[in-house]
Amino acid sequence: MQNLDWKKVSLYGAALFGVIILAIAYFTNSSTEKQTVAAQQAFDRWKQSPDDAALEKKMRKALANTPQLKKALQAEIAQTMLAAGWVGASEMMAEHCIEQLKKESPLHASFAATTFLIEKRQYQTALEQAVSLKQKLKAGSILHAYNLLRIALLQKQLSNKPGELAAWKEVKTLFDAKTDASSLLEANFQKRSGKKSFALTDFIAQREKTLN
Repeated sequence: MQNLDWKKVSLYGAALFGVIILAIAYFTNSSTEKQTVAAQQAFDRWKQSPDDAALEKKMRKALANTPQLKKALQAEIAQTMLAAGWVGASEMMAEHCIEQLKKESPLHASFAATTFLIEKRQYQTALEQAVSLKQKLKAGSILHAYNLLRIALLQKQLSNKPGELAAWKEVKTLFDAKTDASSLLEANFQKRSGKKSFALTDFIAQREKTLN
């Protein structure tokens, strides 16, 4: 049996929060390419050491010159702050991001809001919101796939065996159909779990064996 990084796996989909807003955000010519690259690099350095005050100061200064990039990265900055224990600051930023995202894509905003419930270990509420969101998503879409996997992992976290088995069955349909979404799930699962040689389908089979 593979030893997985359960913290990373249980928070599966959290990284998608920042990616969603990056995809939706648009970039104008108000910032030069050099400024944008510098700001992105400053953010990447800070993200590696979020408790470093000097790196945070440099990041904020660089982002001040790139308002659209700053807008796009707000969600990921909030998530990093939350993971580092800056609950108050991260929640304020997250709420602002989600409110902005609601105007562009309410469904993605809902997914993002649930991410923060998971980060705060409010698993039951997160599960209820994920199940509700599933009814509104287009089957086969990337967000639908991520949400299905999220439901399965939340059911596992809550030790709901029947619910977890049912959820894995739904996830498996994505792989049976060989959808683009299933390929993304696989790649991101391996990244989040820290086990590149351990496929998501292997993990599902392992869980089904344990539950049956």
